[in-house]
Amino acid sequence: MSQDPSSTTTPKEPVVKVEEKKLVVSFIQFLRQKVSANECTDSQIEGLEIAVQCLENAFSLTDKNYAFQPSKPLLQLLTEAEGLKAGEEEFPAPSADDIQRANALKEEGNECVKASKFNDAIEKYNQAIKLNRDPVYFCNRAAAYCRLEQYDLAIQDCRTALALDENYAKAYGRMGLALSCQNRYDAAIEAYKKALELDPNNDSYKSNLAIAEEKVREASQRFQNNPGAVSYKLIKLS
Repeated sequence: MSQDPSSTTTPKEPVVKVEEKKLVVSFIQFLRQKVSANECTDSQIEGLEIAVQCLENAFSLTDKNYAFQPSKPLLQLLTEAEGLKAGEEEFPAPSADDIQRANALKEEGNECVKASKFNDAIEKYNQAIKLNRDPVYFCNRAAAYCRLEQYDLAIQDCRTALALDENYAKAYGRMGLALSCQNRYDAAIEAYKKALELDPNNDSYKSNLAIAEEKVREASQRFQNNPGAVSYKLIKLS
């Protein structure tokens, strides 16, 4: 996969939809209700105040935007939509039927990736994850996010996969790829090394590690004014 992170363009002005502003307003209202209900420590309150300021700035919110009032509090909407139970932290164990259906959806997602239908693939993996929180599904979704250049989402999916299976070499490898595409080569090197500890004979990890290490050497020698595109070896889907 050839990727030149420097070619990605960033909009000069924030691109925010009206409905996105309403969502953020609803979330900020939730945060402020937490503070008002005396459910936060002083350090939490300070963090939430900073978060509110950052959200208001990032989404260009003004006082007028707070005229929006959701029909129900955001937490209640989430709880009802997802069928969540109060205080339930762990996900219920999937049934045999859930596992079978989820695996079928994963295979459909893989086919979408092969056909370069990456958004469709993500939707298939989303459906699979709803049925069964299998680390493979998160890692495969990370691959689709990478192809869409949504690297932060890819990295988070890899981290989630590793939280579910700390010995999942492919998640480390794929995270290294996403980090490399963000020019975060030091972190990528650590990810590739972790992948090789678990799968020492994997040529893709070795190749991508060598590329990342070369990039770090170039940086230290001040030879990265125009490094050009880098071709990383793709890591196959599970």
